[in-house]
Amino acid sequence: GDAAQALARVEGSDLRLITEPHLRRALEAAGEDGDIRGWEMLAANFAHEGVADDDDSGSDRLAPELVEAGLWGSLVEAYRKDPTNMRVSAFLAERLVRYGMSEGAPTLLAGALGAEPNAGFVGEACSIVLEGMAMDADVGDFEAVRRTFKAAAPILAAADRPEIARAGVELVSARVRHFMATIEARAGNLAAARPLFLATAKVSQSVSAWARLARVDRQMGDSAAALESIRQARKAQDARIALGDLCEANLIAFELHRDANQEVEAKAALGQALTAAVALQKQRGDTGARARAETLLGRVYDAYGETKAAQQAHERALSVSASDRDVLGATVLQTVARALVRRDLDGARAALKQGLEADIDQEDRIYAGLWLQLLERQTQKPTDELITRALT
Repeated sequence: GDAAQALARVEGSDLRLITEPHLRRALEAAGEDGDIRGWEMLAANFAHEGVADDDDSGSDRLAPELVEAGLWGSLVEAYRKDPTNMRVSAFLAERLVRYGMSEGAPTLLAGALGAEPNAGFVGEACSIVLEGMAMDADVGDFEAVRRTFKAAAPILAAADRPEIARAGVELVSARVRHFMATIEARAGNLAAARPLFLATAKVSQSVSAWARLARVDRQMGDSAAALESIRQARKAQDARIALGDLCEANLIAFELHRDANQEVEAKAALGQALTAAVALQKQRGDTGARARAETLLGRVYDAYGETKAAQQAHERALSVSASDRDVLGATVLQTVARALVRRDLDGARAALKQGLEADIDQEDRIYAGLWLQLLERQTQKPTDELITRALT
């Protein structure tokens, strides 16, 4: 926090030879004024110093670690001068996330909200929180994700204020809640995930969001709530274009009505699913959309008991996916999953073989291999070398 002493050390060493004049002036200002403006200017200069220009690539520059240390120190001092400064709080919070200290970011950001939060700052704060949660999730520290989300409660509350939500911030805060909901759902914490998925659906008003909520409701054993979510999905604002999501929503409704022995309603839902799947197939979109259309058609045909037509649809999906490794991985998983349910060993092996030959993603390969291994045990068949390749 002593800019004057830092400047004295620069002037008394060889660093003076490579220190830019604007950085020297910023050190002087921070040392003389001692207020937040001087430290802000110093932080901005260090940030600029850290951005290497192609034109300057051959010139002498301060060592990156010195620049980073200077940036950090000037930001911390600026924050000490005024913890409510939005620019400084956001910049410092971003550095915390970058340094792997995401849990501290929401506290800094919340402290700068004030009595009348600025919509732009709230949106930026939500984005920083989301980035921190994503970084912790990437390394598998889900407890840290939960703590960061909990600490962000004041920020999300500000985002929910009508005047701020109307400024478009609700879309960013919805992504934060959706991310946390996904983490909880994967962990099996459906009671924690559901209200977050519901909040997301109310904001996005999309078929996919309501269908996702319906799946959670169904897993929790609440068929009535699941069907209400499907009803919302059918009248969502993107229902005419999100045909794949609409098909999946109607398939969920079909299964719910079928399980409740509601034959008329089940037949109607399945008919709607078929209509959506056929319409999606006719659109002839990109590889992912075309493969999804065929896979969904296969599921609908299976529901009708048209096994041969379903098998042909899944074969078309694999054929369409061949040109896209990522799409093929997802299609192989769905095909092997279907084969596991139907005890179709040959179909599972053929799909996995195609995936291995195309070098699909390791995670997709392992899951498909494990499902094939389970199917072989169920059918009491000898282990195929495909499993060894998939799990290696």
